[in-house]
Amino acid sequence: MLREPLSNHASLIVNASIIWHQENKHDFKHKGAKFIKLIFSNFNESLESTLKMLLQDNFKLYLPLVISILGNYSGEIFLYDTCKKMVEILPRNSKYLKEIQSIMLGQSNIISTSGEFGLAEFYKDKKKQIQTWLGDSNLKIKKFAENLLKRVDNNIGFEKRRAEQDIARRKRE
Repeated sequence: MLREPLSNHASLIVNASIIWHQENKHDFKHKGAKFIKLIFSNFNESLESTLKMLLQDNFKLYLPLVISILGNYSGEIFLYDTCKKMVEILPRNSKYLKEIQSIMLGQSNIISTSGEFGLAEFYKDKKKQIQTWLGDSNLKIKKFAENLLKRVDNNIGFEKRRAEQDIARRKRE
């Protein structure tokens, strides 16, 4: 397979993806970013440093590309460092902050869960991971974490109510 040899060339693959992204952002988001995920099924150090370098070189130009790529990794904790880097740079009212929240929660590919309360438990785990950001010295990071934790708490409440309603409905049937 080509995955292994290609995964050794993160900068080459990402540089090629820049052209694809510039020509057709929508197509890239749905095909190109998934292609990168196929090559780098394990988000490795090389890919991470390449993406961070892009953000450092021209943040505004490459931010949508990086967000498209990260969105395919189901909110795994290894994305959080790159997400934090983006939050540090973005203005507090940026439209991209919601997208970064979605990346961190894995909402582009919600992972399969088990049991009626599986999604509520999933969000509880996310809450624990995000709470570590509350201790960050950067006020922007703290505020972002507070907002994200509110969203997570709302999701937990919604999923608990949904599960309880499903259980009650099944008992009535």
